Amino acid sequence: MACTPPQRFGLLRVLLPRPHRYRSLRSWVALLSLIVVAAPPLVGLGRIDLWGGDHQLLGEPVSFAKALFGGLLFGIASYLITFLVNAFGGRLFCGFGCPLSQANRLAERIAAERGKPGRTATIVRSWLFAGAFAAAILHWWIDPRLWIEGSLGARAAAVAALAAGAALIQGHARWWHWSFCRGWCPVGLYYSVVSPSTALGIRFDAATCVNCNACDRVCPVGLAPRNLPGEIERDEGLAIATTTGVHHCLSCGDCVEACEFILGKRGITPIALTLASHPFGEGEAHPAPTAAPAEPAETRQAG
Repeated sequence: MACTPPQRFGLLRVLLPRPHRYRSLRSWVALLSLIVVAAPPLVGLGRIDLWGGDHQLLGEPVSFAKALFGGLLFGIASYLITFLVNAFGGRLFCGFGCPLSQANRLAERIAAERGKPGRTATIVRSWLFAGAFAAAILHWWIDPRLWIEGSLGARAAAVAALAAGAALIQGHARWWHWSFCRGWCPVGLYYSVVSPSTALGIRFDAATCVNCNACDRVCPVGLAPRNLPGEIERDEGLAIATTTGVHHCLSCGDCVEACEFILGKRGITPIALTLASHPFGEGEAHPAPTAAPAEPAETRQAG
């Protein structure tokens, strides 16, 4: 994959064939996010109708200017809701609810399944998700009745817009990928300045760590999950250059999944990394172990 580091990609080829609770939860929460985006224009709470001029705001016909203003307010409200979620639970939306993040993961799965059975089903699923995402956005700009009542030309134009939107989402997932999360996402930009809540996040317990570095290698945004309170430097996009890893952690749990796999193969409990409440206590950094035992064979294979 163009923007997936080789080390992460190698681990994904080992991890993805095995079911995991976080992946299932992400799929459902991402679907819920699409429903939240799609619902307002479909029920008339807000819509700019470029087809028939039936602009809507709070269930009433309005002028184009008022509908545009209403759409802006809906966007601001969505942004504030995201902040509220993150204020109480950390960047859970980034890790579990963001549709772009889910598109990234489906693109990674397609690449990781190359040469394996079931890849065609993943490709179909990826395009269906991208199409649903594009449709959720498109219906903010057209009346859904167009699909039934519109002329052949109008429907063809809508289909072309839908296809273009799905292709853009797929292109984002294939090339821009996690780089958008690292340096360009507006929510991520906010948290590169203001630390998100630590009510929930990645907790590290050095007692059972075998120092395999799988957590570092699998992190989609290139962090050190065992030392998130430590300072990092970012020199890409709009992100603030020097902050702590907590500011950038997506709380996605990929590092937890990798840790569970490695320690589970060795029969070691409890797992060194967990997605838990109040992971940092008073905010002290957890030093990563200094010993360097031999890297497990399974991680060498994954790399």
